Amino acid sequence: MTIYLINSTHTYNDKTNELKNIKTGKMIKIAAMRIKCLEYMLNHAQQEIIYKKQLTNEL
Repeated sequence: MTIYLINSTHTYNDKTNELKNIKTGKMIKIAAMRIKCLEYMLNHAQQEIIYKKQLTNEL
């Protein structure tokens, strides 16, 4: 299980597939395809630019 911090305002838990607002505590479940997109972006965050074509090819 990994919890990612996104812009110091949200956390993403890859075990529960939930995105949580740190301030309000509100959580939302994320659909499977959106999870794949988010995980790809998080895993490639060190790249300056993530092109749509790269994401499409990965999915």
